[in-house]
Amino acid sequence: MSIETMNQQTTVFQVRMHPQEKQEMFALFGAMGLKPSQAFKMFVSEVKRTGKMPFTPSLPNEKTAKFLNLSDEQKGYERVTKASDLIIDLDD
Repeated sequence: MSIETMNQQTTVFQVRMHPQEKQEMFALFGAMGLKPSQAFKMFVSEVKRTGKMPFTPSLPNEKTAKFLNLSDEQKGYERVTKASDLIIDLDD
């Protein structure tokens, strides 16, 4: 890695997902020896390298499409004020 690359600024990218999906994803990546951010960077690198998705995306079924169009409140997302509240939720 060059000094130029190391000095580049980074940015934050957030993704909304169901807590159970997040927990499962973290466990799967952990079993592979990866942090979620590392796995995402690998995904982005593959898209950049090939110019396409590393899998064939398909249209969602009717049930999924309806869910995706719901507001966050309708999806049942819960807001927390402290990150520690998320950790407590993972233990449940």
